[in-house]
Amino acid sequence: MAMAIVLTVAPGVPALAEAPPPPPPATTTETPAPTGETPAPAEQSPAPKLEPGLAADGDGARVIVEVTAPAEAVPVAGEAQALPGAEVVLQPPDTSFIVVEGTSESLAALAQDPRVVSVRRDRTYSPVSLASGLKLIGADQAQAEGANGEGKMIAVIDTGIDRDHSALGGKVVEEACFSATDDGAKSLCPGGADTQTGQGSADAKTPMCVEGTINLCDHGTHVAGIAHAVAPGADIAAIQVFSRIDDCEGGEVCLSAYESTILLALDHVAKLKDSHPGLVAVNLSLGGGLYERACDGEPEIGAMKQKIETLRAKGVVTVAAAGNEGTSGAGAPGCISGAVTVGATGDDDRVPEWSNYGSVLDLFAPGVEVDSAVPNGGTAVYSGTSMSTPHVTGALAALAGKSADATPDALVGKLTAAGRPIVYDGVTTPRLDLYGALTGRAPSPPATQE
Repeated sequence: MAMAIVLTVAPGVPALAEAPPPPPPATTTETPAPTGETPAPAEQSPAPKLEPGLAADGDGARVIVEVTAPAEAVPVAGEAQALPGAEVVLQPPDTSFIVVEGTSESLAALAQDPRVVSVRRDRTYSPVSLASGLKLIGADQAQAEGANGEGKMIAVIDTGIDRDHSALGGKVVEEACFSATDDGAKSLCPGGADTQTGQGSADAKTPMCVEGTINLCDHGTHVAGIAHAVAPGADIAAIQVFSRIDDCEGGEVCLSAYESTILLALDHVAKLKDSHPGLVAVNLSLGGGLYERACDGEPEIGAMKQKIETLRAKGVVTVAAAGNEGTSGAGAPGCISGAVTVGATGDDDRVPEWSNYGSVLDLFAPGVEVDSAVPNGGTAVYSGTSMSTPHVTGALAALAGKSADATPDALVGKLTAAGRPIVYDGVTTPRLDLYGALTGRAPSPPATQE
């Protein structure tokens, strides 16, 4: 069977992946027109359906095969399964993609099918690794005035959750798990399947989450605990998307999430919105790659961009971590313009050297030494844009609870307009101020980063 390509980083360690190579530039062919006639427009060659570089991978790859319509997924899967050196490893219902592991030859052959839109790597994503922060953003004052997210819901797409943790106040009301399996990846769904829904399906205490005395899945509970602290009245939908990898770099055990599982999770959030109209935000404290500017036009981003835009149209804001590379830019999905992208600041409103920054970001929020919940009833202090992101997710729920019929654009606009300006390198990014957004007070004076 073909080898899946898995690029992973242990939880809490910044992902240092580079942005995937861009596709080769399209070529044009011009033919001079006869004198007196208008020249014909240049014809542009179509973008290649097979991602550049895949054909050179002799060991094969795990890929997402996008098709023209959901109805074509089944016949294309049948064709893929019949190709020598190819295996269909995921065929979700009612979606316009399948996941295939195949050799370069089989993937090149599959790309020739007219029903196939693209064949590209199933990229992997990593987790991007309270009291003072809550006060800094005015969450304590907002809660005193009833802005606690009551009647609203947030979704946390992460490493699962300890639903029984006292710090979550019994607010975990929905759970799901989408966890890929292949030769190197093991499912973290409690039942061992690729997909599981219902109570307990996002359990962060399942045996596969434990390695010795370490819980590998603590990230999601920590993130959810921060969002709950900002909006304690909001319900939580926990969605596990990571897989366990036992042979990471250096022989360590780590977690990694395939893009395909994140896409399925975003689809699940869209369905949850239909049954939970109070769902206002989804938290993605994870990332992959690095983009210096908005990545909307990159071919590998198209599917996730579409999911995020669909959610926004339904009234759900996607909040994403900028990343911890300490550079200008953001990883995916934070590089997508439809997401609200969050970097980190300390209690002194200084940007730590490890936080990403720049024009791609929408907000800063506290992310330095944040104390929050971890599985089995404990707490831990972590730093990272992963910790900043749920501050904004919780703030959206709290603000939505006091802003009747506010659209996603209106809610985000209130948060960005009210935030304290952080000025650096010719860029100004507001730091979250929930109480300011709630009351409409003028932002605090700018803080200039030297």
